[in-house]
Amino acid sequence: WRTPSIQPKHKASSTLCGQVIEALPLSFFQKPTDTSEASVWFSASQARQCSGVAKKRGAVMDGTCGWRHLHRQICKGSALGVASAIRQLGDRLNRSILSLIGLQLDKAYLATDVPGPTRLTAHATFADRVVEAGDKPGYRILEIGSREVAGGPPMRGRLSHADYVGFDYYPGPNVDVSGDAHRLADLVEGRFDVVYSTAVFEHLAMPWVVAEEIARVLKPGGLVFVETHFSYSSHERPWHFFQFSDMGLRALFSPALGFECVEAAMQNPIVGRFSAYADAYLRFQPVRALYCHSNVVARKVRDVTDFRWRDAALEAVAGATAYPTPVNP
Repeated sequence: WRTPSIQPKHKASSTLCGQVIEALPLSFFQKPTDTSEASVWFSASQARQCSGVAKKRGAVMDGTCGWRHLHRQICKGSALGVASAIRQLGDRLNRSILSLIGLQLDKAYLATDVPGPTRLTAHATFADRVVEAGDKPGYRILEIGSREVAGGPPMRGRLSHADYVGFDYYPGPNVDVSGDAHRLADLVEGRFDVVYSTAVFEHLAMPWVVAEEIARVLKPGGLVFVETHFSYSSHERPWHFFQFSDMGLRALFSPALGFECVEAAMQNPIVGRFSAYADAYLRFQPVRALYCHSNVVARKVRDVTDFRWRDAALEAVAGATAYPTPVNP
């Protein structure tokens, strides 16, 4: 704390921070690989100013100036500054602890009856499977939600052989046709061998209608790849309408509509709890079986004419499943 240009206004702030740093694991002082964490990481050369604690903890020297930011916040002496700095330190400490014990703790939040991904449906490589299935001479690929908004290479640039059509609600980069996906068949020309969509279905007001539209523009034998969310933060409101389980996606692309499910999965589990703002009987209760992503790969096996959801047989939509039998019927 003996930085010439910065002196703590309150001795309590220095003492409190020293106590926090004393409890930090060695990994806390290691340089983060993610630059977004740099503001909450401090190096040995700066941390040594904290009563020599960092030296005792065996920190690694580096030129990062993230600690000066936290140092200034605490030395301001205000409750807000101290709280903000301690919160950032706590977040970093939390990550360090969870990296060591999270695999054991988080098992309690998993569900044994939720199908996980295979190579076909793994979130990180889902687009790779689309390329494998559709990048062939004479094939046509339609992407619903193609506008470049999230970064990363667009699907168009990954294809060497197939013809690509990008569809989105708004015109923009990587968009060939814009309009309402609920009227998809009226807006795109011809039929496709592969239809691909990611992070779109949660924003559709009537996803069952869009499933029908996809069935209309997909060739028999063609594949549909859809990824969306099962548990995720509210976003892009007001048009955040639905979240989907693997069974929900199976129901949308079901035999009733002419599809057979190749695979459906949920993945990227989340650890959750009810907050202090929840109803009293729920506060701080754990919430299990949360999974960020859900996806489905389905093959169209036949055309279905004059389809109406209200006429579909339940077994053709839900398959050989049933609502769980009551414990006390």
